[in-house]
Amino acid sequence: MQVAQPAIYTALKPELDEYDRQKYVFVEAELRGSKGFYTGQVSDYSLSKDEDPHKLVLLRNTRYRSDDSTDYGPVTPGETVLIDLADVLILRIQQVPKG
Repeated sequence: MQVAQPAIYTALKPELDEYDRQKYVFVEAELRGSKGFYTGQVSDYSLSKDEDPHKLVLLRNTRYRSDDSTDYGPVTPGETVLIDLADVLILRIQQVPKG
């Protein structure tokens, strides 16, 4: 019997382009409580049960902005961020062909 997985895993899994190469997956996460926005390339994510609100997503080449009227800037001290989807109000997902 195959168990259905949460839809977020389908959305974060790279699709294939017309040459059967995996696309890059980028997200923009608006945090709850007006705590800003993160954007970056999905590097990895944790697997957990659908009932568990804490699903972790690792972003590379991450940028941050404090509100929607400011520009994105580099994350200090590095460019890799682990976000918890329980802290995310809105998650925008885009798949981009490599190359």
